[in-house]
Amino acid sequence: MAGIATHILQLLDANPDDPVLYGNRDCARPEWTAGEFALEVRRVAAGLLALGLSPGDHVGIVADNRDRWLVADLACLLIGVVDVPRAADATPAEIAFVLEHANCKFAIFQDNALRDALQDHLVDLGLAAKSLLLTDESRGPTLGWQALLEKGDQQLREDPGALDRVNKVVNDESLATIIYTSGTTGNPKGVMLTHGNILHNVRVLPDLVGFSREDRYLSFLPSWHAFERTLEYCLLSARTPVHYATKASLRKDLLRVKPTIVAGVPRLWESMQASVVGKIDKEKPFRKRLLTALLTSSERRLAAQRRLQGLTLDESFHVQRTRGLRRILQRLSAVVHAPAHALVDRLVYARLREALGGQIRFLVSGGGALPLHVDEFFQRAGVTLLNGYGLTETSPVICLRDPARNILGTSGRLLEHTDWQVRDESGEAVLGAHRRGVLWLTGPQVMRGYFRNDEATSAVLRDGWFCSGDLAALSDENDVVICGRAKDTIVLRGGENVEPELIESELIRSPLIADVLIVGHTKKHLAALVVPDADALRARFPAFKATAPDGWARLPEVGQALHQEVGRLISAERGFRVFERVPKIVCLPHGFSVEDGTLTATMKKRRPAIEERFQGEIAALFDD
Repeated sequence: MAGIATHILQLLDANPDDPVLYGNRDCARPEWTAGEFALEVRRVAAGLLALGLSPGDHVGIVADNRDRWLVADLACLLIGVVDVPRAADATPAEIAFVLEHANCKFAIFQDNALRDALQDHLVDLGLAAKSLLLTDESRGPTLGWQALLEKGDQQLREDPGALDRVNKVVNDESLATIIYTSGTTGNPKGVMLTHGNILHNVRVLPDLVGFSREDRYLSFLPSWHAFERTLEYCLLSARTPVHYATKASLRKDLLRVKPTIVAGVPRLWESMQASVVGKIDKEKPFRKRLLTALLTSSERRLAAQRRLQGLTLDESFHVQRTRGLRRILQRLSAVVHAPAHALVDRLVYARLREALGGQIRFLVSGGGALPLHVDEFFQRAGVTLLNGYGLTETSPVICLRDPARNILGTSGRLLEHTDWQVRDESGEAVLGAHRRGVLWLTGPQVMRGYFRNDEATSAVLRDGWFCSGDLAALSDENDVVICGRAKDTIVLRGGENVEPELIESELIRSPLIADVLIVGHTKKHLAALVVPDADALRARFPAFKATAPDGWARLPEVGQALHQEVGRLISAERGFRVFERVPKIVCLPHGFSVEDGTLTATMKKRRPAIEERFQGEIAALFDD
């Protein structure tokens, strides 16, 4: 079968006048039609052929989101060239490692400044004279975009059949890309994905969620990440217009574009929920109590509605179905709490819908665990949030919630042609239905392996089955529930196993807590590194306003308030066991970030890096 680029270009060729891309300040054009975009891809592909590249060669693409990134990517795929993407804000040493490890013959950079910053590395790698730019200007042996297009035009004039000839060797089994995962430990590993791996998602996802030409998608996640990249392929295939944005301008772009679809990582949805709820904390006492009571009533209405609709799981991962008297009581609860919900909808939830642009059809969440309280809040606000699950190694989507069957707390059902097993930690024994264990997967989207890393490949691939490393269970109706990372499990001195993500997800419900990391492996008890929400604490405690961040922990009222929040949320009343309690905490002076290495590019916590950075504070928590 044809490769990714051919699949997309054939669909674009059928409707050449449809708008498919809208650029921002980082883009070359403000708007692209399907025909213009397809032509540019073919011109660049021909230019790459003119430079001597051929199917199977590797080319690095070091750039952030922009229209020409996507053009360069599809141009490589059209002629069977394997592209190796990396973010422009990666360190020079990291970029050099990726280019060298992947055996890149050429490298494409977003501009001259980035290329110049890597000059010494490029000389060492023999790529100084084999560099291309996504900008127009050329410098010395470095070709700019226009020069590359001119080479492509000349190639097509001299050999009009060149692209078709080369493209015929590209099929589902051809290697498409090597994506180096940022990971939470060690050097990045190069995930080898074939055209068939990625096309599985491209063929299945549009029908599941129903992309259309009337939709507007706002893109701000890194295009080189498998999640965003595959979504953009799906959207191009459906000719759904993509509007480029940046993280810095996201809030303004939401209001300007008024998108119908946005994809983001859980931290984005957390921050939006916290922003809306945080404003309630700043209200006058009476209004604050009123809004809090209305929110509680709204929560009860949603819980009743979802039980009536069969959209709730119990602790044994069974879909709850209410019958008889219980069903009557649930209907009564939904009716009783409806007026309060209608009022809080106008006073609170409307703010969220307005912040999203007011025309959202659905949001997609991926790249990390979605806290249940955030999931519930968006549902109460009337915003459909589709949680999904996948990994770079699975191209990436394994499952995604269906808009018509949106069960909170799950990641939806497995995509077509995907099979699963839940195994024990050894990976040998397959566990029974509804048992929690390590999730193993097989299907057409599972990677070929890690490039030049047989040891890492053999550790996760066995007889066509991929070990996700995630703890999961399946409901009685085959909904996937992700319970945490197997390797993140904390084993206390008494032998009790604790999943820290479940506790962390509960703690960030507090308006006083911006982030948290649970620690305690091999210790008698758990403890928490707490990143306080500065705005919420300043509003509550006058002394906080005049205190520098490194002095927060010394304020007794702050420590007492955080301890009370932790005790309130992690309690028997909320279903936590004694060994899951968190008796000790430390207040950190600043949050975790990508810049200091404590978060990955997809905003996941690097637990080993955080524990190393705060090893003194952690040691003090267990000094008994």
